[in-house]
Amino acid sequence: MAGCATFIKELAGGKSLKLASMVDIYPGNATNKKLTWTIVGDTFGAKLSSADLYAAGLVGSIDGEDVRVSDVKVTNTQITSESSYIGALAGKVNAKATLKNITVDGFTVSGANYISGVAGLVQGEVNITNANVNNAQLSGVSEISGIASGNGTVSIKDSSVKNSSVSTLAYSSANTAGGVAAVFTGAVENVTVENTKISAGVAGGIVGKTLADCELVIRNVNVLASQVSSSDANTVAAGILGVHNVKGTATVESAYVDSKTVISSAAVTAGLVGDCSGAQSVLTITSSKTLATVNGAETANAVASAGVKFIFQLPAITVLLFKGFIFFYLPLCIMMGNGGSPFPV
Repeated sequence: MAGCATFIKELAGGKSLKLASMVDIYPGNATNKKLTWTIVGDTFGAKLSSADLYAAGLVGSIDGEDVRVSDVKVTNTQITSESSYIGALAGKVNAKATLKNITVDGFTVSGANYISGVAGLVQGEVNITNANVNNAQLSGVSEISGIASGNGTVSIKDSSVKNSSVSTLAYSSANTAGGVAAVFTGAVENVTVENTKISAGVAGGIVGKTLADCELVIRNVNVLASQVSSSDANTVAAGILGVHNVKGTATVESAYVDSKTVISSAAVTAGLVGDCSGAQSVLTITSSKTLATVNGAETANAVASAGVKFIFQLPAITVLLFKGFIFFYLPLCIMMGNGGSPFPV
């Protein structure tokens, strides 16, 4: 393991790793013997201060094709930086890559934008599987994520964020955080956020907000015993997805927010989705349920503000409040318009 320790020390603190095709990243020798890749704060002195653009517990940035990162463990690690793109594994991943079996336990980081428990930002074709973040304290200006923000054909599956804090330093509508991802365009499936505090101007228990031309899918997710909050005017807090107001589709299927979760905002608050008010935003909710306590100036059990096209399918919450109107849904209801209803309150 001596070679492994030396290799980790050389990579830690924000260096970049550019990879050729078909590379497996394992902490072994040149024969790629599969071992456990571990950073332990009191062993490797992983208390880092970085002014580089990309900072991480392990690798600053990863670029390449057919990159596989597996069996990585980061524990008791602290990073302080004024820069963006920071994660326990990598600051940024721009690759065709698979990241799996990632364990982060005891990770404290403060920085600017794209601060995450695993990777600050993933782009390209990236699949993250079995990434588990525990006891993390993540804070920065915006785009703060429990696991990773993602733009492209990206997915986060079979993962969790527990006993953590994911927060922005300010709470305007420009400051975004998500229990799993602050901003995202791909698929989040089989993920649990538990006993975690998410606070930002736009705060989502799973995803903060979507990006343009998204095909977001949130499926089989749970938000348990957590707090989702925003405190300033014109802000949004929601149990699953904070804001979807851009061109594209967002699907929420089999999502659950439990009764121990509290969602609060000085403005828009919702048990499932906060704002879907874009002219070309399409939102579909299927087989989802929220029992959360919802507190705010404008509150709703499920969706606080619906846009041009909203598709709602039972079983799920059947009575919703949309800016002064109440809707009673049949098993499939398609609502056209911007908050209109035959049932004024």
